[in-house]
Amino acid sequence: MKIKDPLVSIIIPAFRSEYLIGNLIKSLQKTRYSNYEVIIVFDPCGDNGVQITRKIVSKDKRWIIIENTNRLGSTKSLNLGIKTSKGDLVAFVACDMTLDPNWLKELVRYLLKSDRSVGGVIAKFYDFHQHNLIQVYRHYLMRETGWIVSLDLGKKDGIKYQKPVETFNGFEGLVVRKEVFTIAGMFDEDIDALIYDLDMNWRVWLAGFRIVLVPNAKIYHWSLKEGRQNTKWEFFYGRMLNVFIKNYSLNSLIVYLPQFLIIYSLRALVLLLKGDSKAMVGWIQVLYWSFKHLPETLEKRSIIQTKVRRVSDKYLFGKIFFKGSIFDFYRYLKKAQNKITPLLLRDESLKKEVISYSV
Repeated sequence: MKIKDPLVSIIIPAFRSEYLIGNLIKSLQKTRYSNYEVIIVFDPCGDNGVQITRKIVSKDKRWIIIENTNRLGSTKSLNLGIKTSKGDLVAFVACDMTLDPNWLKELVRYLLKSDRSVGGVIAKFYDFHQHNLIQVYRHYLMRETGWIVSLDLGKKDGIKYQKPVETFNGFEGLVVRKEVFTIAGMFDEDIDALIYDLDMNWRVWLAGFRIVLVPNAKIYHWSLKEGRQNTKWEFFYGRMLNVFIKNYSLNSLIVYLPQFLIIYSLRALVLLLKGDSKAMVGWIQVLYWSFKHLPETLEKRSIIQTKVRRVSDKYLFGKIFFKGSIFDFYRYLKKAQNKITPLLLRDESLKKEVISYSV
């Protein structure tokens, strides 16, 4: 007797989605895994994303459409989706993706044959337009700054990328066991953009789970949008300061928090002297916000360090953190900016309708 595939709840937060939502839905409808539900949570923004979605999926009862009356933001919408979900497995998808028909089947198959230490599995990301170019194979986290290093960005797919690897990728394209949230907690609703999935991923690893990239699961992701590295971007990413305070052990915090403060301050100052004030304005806003919310951050830290943490930072340094220096990171960044970014730039990045980080 064939065992029924487990129900997977696919959660999609949607904001300024009308430009790409149709492509995502149509690719999801071709998924070769039938036992799923989709929970799409729309934040109000005045576009036609809801109408487009209702028109395409009107006869499919597997779709649950939630329209927030007031803007909740990404993390509250994600947590609402998790609380609404009925599946033992939860998947996360973004509006700026299209999905290979086998993406979910491959992820679920790998997760079910793995032991319980594998808390989640994630797809390999390719460029939205050039499907042979890798966007994400394996991410690392900079221990001094919280910046992400993706050494395989822009490279052509090949045999070396056909092996499952442990990784620190985001939460988009991820299938996770629902029990993970019981131990690691839900998304931090005080962190609403850019780094909320990095914080969540870090806590999943802290809770003793592993996340594995499954190379046969493929997702095509369009990621260059308006609003990168403006003042809001600097503010949202700079709140990695609070993630450090929450998630690092005391010994690691003593080592890396001063480095974090120095590097971010120097970066803001150098850019200011070059005539770009966005980083400095964003950094000042970060420091004010962090000081104002320090009691809440320390309370969260207490919970994470006493109830969530199952592994040491030394263990995580060998798993998810970049082993290079800050100088190695800037060499990587220069290469990415000079050789990779031009390959991925598209006319869509100039369109106002496109999803924006300026939320």
